[in-house]
Amino acid sequence: MLRQMKESYFYAPLISPIYRELRRRWHGRKFAGTGVECPLCEREFRCWVDQEGSDVCPWCESFARHRLLWLYLHRQTEKLGDWSNLLYFAPDPFLDWLRRRSRINCVTTNLCGRGVDVHADITRLPFAAGTFDAVICSHVLEHVPDDARAMRELCRVLKRGGEALIQVPLNRANRFTDEAPDETDPLERERRFGQFDHVRRYGSDIVDRLTAAGFLAQLVSPMREVDEATARRYGLFDDCICSCRKPVADIQVTVEAKPELPSRVLDPAAVAAPA
Repeated sequence: MLRQMKESYFYAPLISPIYRELRRRWHGRKFAGTGVECPLCEREFRCWVDQEGSDVCPWCESFARHRLLWLYLHRQTEKLGDWSNLLYFAPDPFLDWLRRRSRINCVTTNLCGRGVDVHADITRLPFAAGTFDAVICSHVLEHVPDDARAMRELCRVLKRGGEALIQVPLNRANRFTDEAPDETDPLERERRFGQFDHVRRYGSDIVDRLTAAGFLAQLVSPMREVDEATARRYGLFDDCICSCRKPVADIQVTVEAKPELPSRVLDPAAVAAPA
């Protein structure tokens, strides 16, 4: 589980880069060793910087979810050869590895983050339909109140036959997503969804949601056939990635509706009269 954040993100243009570089070099010395290996920065360490189980790399600060995406694409290198234009939400340590290993034209975007090519609202993307061969969207949709519209936008900007790889906080034990887009109390959001700026925790119905947006969606588990020693070595955990294809032709889909709880009907005879 990722560390639960207690306050808003903060970035100081001059101080933050210096602080992060000093922290990285200090961590490189503090965690020097050969117990674990980060495949993204290709460095070995004694152990991870464990932030409540997220297994953060001391050098590139990748999380387990970034290395899980690496595992998925490392096994399917033919995907990288098929992609020429990639839309990436939002820059993270995996993007650095991807740029070193391929010649894909990566367009990075975020709502207001620094160091991106285009600042854009994911529910109103400023790109023409069918612009990209692929989209990578990692841990973004749980922040977006209208995630259905965001999913439709991701599908719109994909070419026919293109693929979107989507990662979200997922509780596969729950059939339906727990959400409260109108909740504004950060403490309640943290209690219910695990982080102050999340508005939902997805259930297995995320496949239905993505299907309703126009995708051919499925959950894939990159950790299959990975032994425990390898998982420890690379700091991996058993999680899913949503592999979403934009169909070559339009299709009609039927999505299961979330059941409504029955309203409580009181028997008038059972209500005690006021004293």
